Amino acid sequence: MGPVQGPHNLVRYTSTRMRLHGPDSQGGAGCTTPPADRKAGPPISGVDTAITAENGTGERRSRRRAIGAGALALLAVGGIGAALTSAAWTDDVFYSAAAQGATFNLQGSLDGDTWAEGNPQGAAIVVPPATFANLVPGQTRTVTLHVRNDSSVAATLLANPTVTWSGSTFTTNPTATVSALPTSLAAAGVTTFELTVTTPSDWADTNKAKTGTIIVQVSGQASAS
Repeated sequence: MGPVQGPHNLVRYTSTRMRLHGPDSQGGAGCTTPPADRKAGPPISGVDTAITAENGTGERRSRRRAIGAGALALLAVGGIGAALTSAAWTDDVFYSAAAQGATFNLQGSLDGDTWAEGNPQGAAIVVPPATFANLVPGQTRTVTLHVRNDSSVAATLLANPTVTWSGSTFTTNPTATVSALPTSLAAAGVTTFELTVTTPSDWADTNKAKTGTIIVQVSGQASAS
């Protein structure tokens, strides 16, 4: 079919189809395809520009996607590279140290040869009864006692040991004092002190045949030096 003749004919292209518009299309036959021997003319500039612009936009989007993906890949590789290049060789050294508490124990003796643990629950180191028996007014008697620091560290001894009476029936208790006790004692060290008992010169006869027990407590604590 040949082209339709008419004034102001206009050929437009949309995709792959061509449609002919003109005055003849209202009341006459129109041709929907160009003749086989007719070459298509250049596309209308507006359509071509739109197609070209659309194609250009797609290409730019594709290029942007490619650039973005490449940038992400470079960042990822760069991050790994930074992590690898910034790593440093490390090493550790370990120490092992055993710890143990010190031993600490004070012992007493009457002669410096036989040692025992003294405690107030019936197992105190007993001074022979004859030492302070048959006391009379105005009398002083002294006994020497021994202390050993059976410990792995030094001991600090209290300067004034505790002296008390237990079960006394005296109306006036004799005076009991401790002297010559050092304030420090080395580990495995031995020392002595004196227990002195004195009765008043006016000790009343109401104390005749009365009895009582003297309790001496020597205290110490472990010392680092």
